[in-house]
Amino acid sequence: MNKLGVIVGRFQPLHKGHVSLILKALEENEKVLILVGSVNRERNFNNPYSMPRRLTMIRNVFPEKTYDNLYVRGLKDKHSDDEWIGELTANINQLEEDPTQVILYTSEKDSEWYSQATLYAVAAVDSNGISATNIRQSMYYS
Repeated sequence: MNKLGVIVGRFQPLHKGHVSLILKALEENEKVLILVGSVNRERNFNNPYSMPRRLTMIRNVFPEKTYDNLYVRGLKDKHSDDEWIGELTANINQLEEDPTQVILYTSEKDSEWYSQATLYAVAAVDSNGISATNIRQSMYYS
């Protein structure tokens, strides 16, 4: 069992794929850190929900009283990948400084990038065909 599992996502919106990933991470790690991305972006088609609303979605499914080993924080978009990785690392280091005790859960399409850009072990997770993009499109075009 790892000490810390990390999930980075925009959660626009939180969906069943996210929930199943979070449950998997909770089973496999002592603590789980969810970093909600793009918190400094204005609401738009790709980012329809504010950070407080996304936090509420997550905490409605994973209440703090029940999941006291689940940490949820915002992660700002930055001007460069290096700045963004610095912000990611700073958030992770607040809970676990040893990179060998951290596993980063990500999509298959992003796994190689995270493997090259960070010191953390990466677990590529199959989304089972669930796409927040498709969910957002159905919200607007149905």
